[in-house]
Amino acid sequence: MNVAPRIQSYCCPACGGFIGEAAPIQSVIDAERSWVSKAILEALAKPVGKRMRRDALIEMIYQLEDEPENSVTSFNVSLHHLRRRLKGFGWMILREGSKGPVGERGACYRLIPAEVGA
Repeated sequence: MNVAPRIQSYCCPACGGFIGEAAPIQSVIDAERSWVSKAILEALAKPVGKRMRRDALIEMIYQLEDEPENSVTSFNVSLHHLRRRLKGFGWMILREGSKGPVGERGACYRLIPAEVGA
């Protein structure tokens, strides 16, 4: 019988060191219903632990859709709800850097197992 693992180990993409254990990220992505939240997870999961700038994330999310005028607000709201749902799967999204406006040196985000941030 093939059974997907409930817990998977993850390593840092930069140094290769162990960063924690959590539910397999693809099962988390598959369980997500919001297309914006799914796009955020897919971008941050390649690879897990890699930092991405907010403006790069927003550009990736809306590449197939017309980017709305309030894309930053839409992104922030989706991210807030996604962060709350991820806790149940053992994941968290960290913000590193300032909350600067899009296009400037602003926030970076990365997806990591929740035990790292504890």
